[in-house]
Amino acid sequence: MKKTFLFVTLCFIAAVVCFFSCEKSDGNVSKQVFLQDAPNLATQNQGFYSKVGKVDVINAPGGDQKQLIIKLHDSSINPYEIRLYFAGGTDAPVLKSGKYEVLFLRSALIINDPVSGKKTEFVVRNDIFNEMKAKLPENYLSSNAVESVGIAVYGNHDNKKGGADLVPTCATSGGPGAVSCSNTCCSVSCTTGYYASCKSDCICIKSSSN
Repeated sequence: MKKTFLFVTLCFIAAVVCFFSCEKSDGNVSKQVFLQDAPNLATQNQGFYSKVGKVDVINAPGGDQKQLIIKLHDSSINPYEIRLYFAGGTDAPVLKSGKYEVLFLRSALIINDPVSGKKTEFVVRNDIFNEMKAKLPENYLSSNAVESVGIAVYGNHDNKKGGADLVPTCATSGGPGAVSCSNTCCSVSCTTGYYASCKSDCICIKSSSN
């Protein structure tokens, strides 16, 4: 009898612990903070959106520009890698691998941690940026956004547009005077003072006049 009572008591305690653990878990999910209207903004600005997916972050030194490489693991979208370029004297922000919400807007990138609510924003200031910003809700991008030389995306994020502005696979596009370019391998937007060059890699090259 005592054994039966002890067994029932233990089962009851386990059930109570499980209940409160589930309540806590559900509460955490309900408190997650996601970006406002992100899917529509991605469509309006010819970008893409990943609600929450695994993201690997790699800091890569390189020549006169530093790179922050962001590898995406969201099977629901085509893009698989983002490369952010920074001038040699600029330090890339500290960003650890993890699960993030990702919103790409051609001349801006927002990486949001829904659990902590912390956002890391990157912007490329050029004419495209000004057009994009005009389509966003007021103060959507913070004043703390990190300015980068360029943002390149690998994997065809333009597939939903019909591909009218894309050139054949990995063909050469861009060149002096172009702030952006794309092919079916990658695309890049560059800040003023640099021009976009797209081949098998999409990069930003400092204009000779600067």
